[in-house]
Amino acid sequence: MNPSVTTYRGPKELAATVEFMRRPFPTCIGSVRLLHHWEDTIVVELALQGTHKGRWSCPSESSATGKRMNAPCCDVFQVTNGKITSFNCYPSGTVV
Repeated sequence: MNPSVTTYRGPKELAATVEFMRRPFPTCIGSVRLLHHWEDTIVVELALQGTHKGRWSCPSESSATGKRMNAPCCDVFQVTNGKITSFNCYPSGTVV
């Protein structure tokens, strides 16, 4: 899995990614499987789950299929002085 090549600055830019997924998967949730923490690093293993109910334009326009998605994902956070200083998301794009 590779991280997105996009860099987000601040909560507003990161929220745009969440909205991008909410259009085709309005009920999409992240179901946490495991949480690992050591020093300033937090790793969250999760599954992105939802039903394809809306239009999606990635990589080409697609109509709703009604199919369920259950895509594994791994999020890695770096925390300094109680604030997130780095966040990398590794979704399984081939499963989505």
